[in-house]
Amino acid sequence: MKKKSLFCLCIFLLLAMALPLTVFADMGPKPMVTVRVVNPPQGTYYLDLLTYQDGSFSNLTEEERAALDPEMLAVLENYSDSYGHPAIAAGTDVPLFGQLTGEPDGDGFVHVFSYHGVPSDFRLIAVTENLNVIISEPIDRDVLQIHLTWDMAANRVTRPSTFLAYLTQFLGTLLPTLAIEGLLLLLFRFSTKRNWLVFLLTNLATQLFLFLVLGIPTVKGGYLTYYFTFLPAELIILLAESAVYAFLLQGRKKGWRIAYAVTANVASCAAGFFLAEPLFRLTTRLL
Repeated sequence: MKKKSLFCLCIFLLLAMALPLTVFADMGPKPMVTVRVVNPPQGTYYLDLLTYQDGSFSNLTEEERAALDPEMLAVLENYSDSYGHPAIAAGTDVPLFGQLTGEPDGDGFVHVFSYHGVPSDFRLIAVTENLNVIISEPIDRDVLQIHLTWDMAANRVTRPSTFLAYLTQFLGTLLPTLAIEGLLLLLFRFSTKRNWLVFLLTNLATQLFLFLVLGIPTVKGGYLTYYFTFLPAELIILLAESAVYAFLLQGRKKGWRIAYAVTANVASCAAGFFLAEPLFRLTTRLL
């Protein structure tokens, strides 16, 4: 009876992994820069991103232009030097969404710039009511979405460390894998006392491989990167764990060990497939 239950579980997991995934060109998370301004200047100010793109695409509609102060807008539109030109006011190669004015947030303001026109390397530029220009230090957007804090009075930009985001990404695949494959180890009636070390070390090694191949690119490029590459990576892990468990697990015949390896990997792979998006959204909150 138990063997039949395990066989049904294997079939169910394989069918779950066979579900079709339709990918559209514009689906998935987009590049984003969120800037929280503290100690802003008195009165109105406009904030933009300095980019080196050629500006062929206009990111301001005529209605938006009409609602802005013409002198302040002109300073941005006409600004151009070795740092580039303002992305919203003067344009980008591809569309960029954002507003020059921020949303109130406590004693500061929040500005959000998103979509494909978000540059990877940029500076922040602000124009005050008295037409003064403030330019930040250079910023490298080394991940898909980042959060910045700009102390405008001190002209200092800070951002969270990426360490916690990468650690969360690694643990977000490791812990569910240990839980799922550990439960299946018990269901396949392997002795945890005799096999826990092999089980733990094998999963640590394979999850480190998965983190290097998929986890880091996911934080940098979004969960669609994960969907495009996780099946080949999981196949490598399945073959590796099957070989390890076939020879090192104790207490059962070789065919039973391989059956466990296949079932455990398909189960954890299915979980990873469905956890990819929420895990990415969690890590982006830490960046």
